Amino acid sequence: MATIQISSQPAEANAGKTLNPGLTLQQQLEPEPILYFAHAVLLDTAGNEVSGVLQGNKSATGMSAGGGLRYTFADLTITTPGQYYILVNIFRSANGATLLGNAKSNMITVV
Repeated sequence: MATIQISSQPAEANAGKTLNPGLTLQQQLEPEPILYFAHAVLLDTAGNEVSGVLQGNKSATGMSAGGGLRYTFADLTITTPGQYYILVNIFRSANGATLLGNAKSNMITVV
């Protein structure tokens, strides 16, 4: 399985404001000429998915960078104060979507 790491994320955020820095992941693999994509979901501190609170484009396409792929979520917003994690699942799309792995952010405190 390919190594997936979060390379940038905020530790804190303001409710309703775009996350800064944006969430970025790096995946080390030798990409094939197919589509790689990622999808982000918001988790509470117990690990349960939180619906309707993470806004913006929750999907990103893998872009070639540094011997692997980079996924950038530049416009995510968390609308409600609290403490959260963002879980990102990465897929390859060849004859259907295949889950390659995931990465979970450090805790993000939203005020």
